[in-house]
Amino acid sequence: MDMLIVTSTPALWATFADTMTADGHHVRYAADTDAAVTAVKAQKPDLVLWDVIKSDAALREDCVKIMMIDVRIHQCAATGRAHQAFHDVTEGMGFLPEISADLTADDARRVLASIAAIEKH
Repeated sequence: MDMLIVTSTPALWATFADTMTADGHHVRYAADTDAAVTAVKAQKPDLVLWDVIKSDAALREDCVKIMMIDVRIHQCAATGRAHQAFHDVTEGMGFLPEISADLTADDARRVLASIAAIEKH
């Protein structure tokens, strides 16, 4: 699976990304939304992972930009919010379950399990 992580600080994603690559997935990075849009147009990823979002409006706008390219691309975001609060912000946006702001190996495994469950159906 090809994953695009949108972050200006890739080092914070190292443990998460290492877990993904150890499982045979390809991880690449984009520094910001504009770079992500360019990267998605050049090579469609299976999953776009958004860095910890600073505002709800930015998350929604950025998500829509990817959806306008291809609505079938899975998207997920890192957050420090509780699950219900994150769900309230992203309801209707088709996000996978959120990743904790800690970006742990367990977060990576949960995302992979979520995608596997979706693709099974």
